[in-house]
Amino acid sequence: MLTRDSFKPYALLKRERLEIPELSDFVYVRELSAGEALDFRKRMSDGEKFESLVLPMLAKVIVDDKGVQVFDPSDTDLIGKAFPLAVMERIAIKAQELSGLMGKPEKN
Repeated sequence: MLTRDSFKPYALLKRERLEIPELSDFVYVRELSAGEALDFRKRMSDGEKFESLVLPMLAKVIVDDKGVQVFDPSDTDLIGKAFPLAVMERIAIKAQELSGLMGKPEKN
């Protein structure tokens, strides 16, 4: 039976290892929480461009093998400078797939 302790932030969320051949390494990507996914969907439908949402998303969804966030929300500049565009998009797409926000990001 699920208890209140079961609902610790991010404890129930799926995560998946994603190989990054360009970097000869991998990352773990978690799905967005319901609140994060709803906020992402609303902001996209309000006309906010995917490009302005992707770096904050990556700061949330890149986790370690235990599901703990690797980056702080303030690390978006670091993330933007660290990953090639193709890698960034692949991580974002994986997060969207895990979150039920299927498909490639819409182009605005």
